Order: sequence, then structure tokens, then C-alpha cells
Amino acid sequence: RHNMAMDEEFLENFHREARIIASLNHPSIIKVYDIEEMFRTVFIMMELLEGRSLEEELEQFGRMSPARAVDCLMQVCQGLAYAHNKGIVHQDIKPANIFIREDGRIKILDFGLAVPVGSEEFDFSGTVQYMSPEQILGDPVDARTDIYGLGITAYEMICGVRPYPEDDLNDLFKLHLTEDIPDPGDLVQGLPPDLRGFIKKACSRDVADRYDSMTEALNALDEVAKELNLKPDQAAKSSQKITTVVIRYGDDQQLAMSKLLEEFSSKAMALGVKIKAAEFEDD
Repeated sequence: RHNMAMDEEFLENFHREARIIASLNHPSIIKVYDIEEMFRTVFIMMELLEGRSLEEELEQFGRMSPARAVDCLMQVCQGLAYAHNKGIVHQDIKPANIFIREDGRIKILDFGLAVPVGSEEFDFSGTVQYMSPEQILGDPVDARTDIYGLGITAYEMICGVRPYPEDDLNDLFKLHLTEDIPDPGDLVQGLPPDLRGFIKKACSRDVADRYDSMTEALNALDEVAKELNLKPDQAAKSSQKITTVVIRYGDDQQLAMSKLLEEFSSKAMALGVKIKAAEFEDD
């Protein structure tokens, strides 16, 4: 928006985000190609992604199977481990900032709140529902801050709800500071013990009780993947099968068919299935 380009603080943050992301080169992080200023507007040019956010996925389907959730979480961990090794903490890990491509690959979005490891934040940065206790208190942040956000995200992926009531934001702040998350095993019957343990440890209120690094968190998820017989990068590398379906319909059914195919494609994508459609004239 033109008016935002006139806002010096916004413009500084905009340039900062572009510089941060442009310095990162990892398959699980959105790629920035360039930044341009013209027509009194500023543009970030990024790679084109096809798919949808994890937030949209959860809104439609409620929650994920443990196997699919672990596959997504491992990819996020890999991208964040890379960013942390570059000295960057994201600070706003949540479903809206995790994008699921059509091939099942994950991209981490929106590094606009990213800061160097060890920074002290005197303004609230992040999204309250996923904000760590140290962010709320304005204490220094590090990799374990992103681990907390990932833990809350993992809870939502598995349970279909966030761990704390959200009727009052002030109460929500207090809950993050004073109350442990509910046991996800109480909401999901048959939840793998290692996955339950991962979520609880990642969501520890005391930063010292969380995983020390994203690499340690990734190693814990690797054990969960073994428990689930999930192969590394299974979503992207598993053997593929193709099924062809031929549907005949009349011109007067075009609109209804379009809606039906859109709904079918959305549900298929949630399973990691890629859909391609082609039109043929009926002889």
C-alpha cells in the first residue's frame, strides 16, 4: 500500500525482513529474490508457492494424523535449525507462518519479527497464542523461543485446539507464564508417547527445561518418526502411484462440477495427494 511506504518504521521493518530472508538459503524457508522501490511503493519479490498455510489446513480439517504432523514438524525444525545457525530467531512460529506446498514440502514464512540470538525485546513481538514466557517478559530470546512456538503449534496440529482458553488476552498472558499446557495425551487417544513427550518438553514454561537447540528437537522427532515407521522426507520421496478418473458431465453441470472438484482437491491435498485435471471433448 502506498501509505505504508510513507511510514518510516514500517519501511525499515520491510527492508529488514527482506535482507534477513534474502540471506537465508534453505529448502524449508521462503526464498526472496529481490526488493524494489518504484511508484512510491516497495516490493519484495519472492518465489511463487502453490498450496496453503497450515492454519488453513487446520481450519478445514481440525487436526492432523501424528505421522503427517511429525513429517511437517521435522521440516520446520530443519529450516529453523539452519536459521538459528545463522544467528536468527524467527519469534513468530505459528500455523499461519508455515506453508504446505502441493508436494508436501514445508516453507517457513514471515521473518518480519526475526532478531539476532540473545536480543532483548521491550515491545511485544509475536502472536499471543504462541508467544513464549520470555517474549512476554521482554527477556532475551534464543532458539528455545522458536521451540516454544513450535511446541504450541504441534499441540494444535495434534489436538485440533490450542492449549489455553483465549477469551481474555490478559488471562492468556498469565496462562503462558503460570500454567503448564494440558496433557495432549488426554485429548488424543493412542498418542505416541514420544510425540506426547516432545510437545510437553517443547512447551515448557521454563526455557531451561525445553530442548537446548532445534537440532536436539529434530533428533527427538526423529525418534517419534521411527516409532511411527515414518521414513525421512516420506511426503516428498515416497513412491508415487497414479489413478485416472474420467468424469462425463454436461455444460449445465459445469459450475457444480467445479465446486465438487475444488472440494475434492482440497481434501486430497490434505493427504499429500497431488491432483492434475485436464479437459477432453467427448466423441
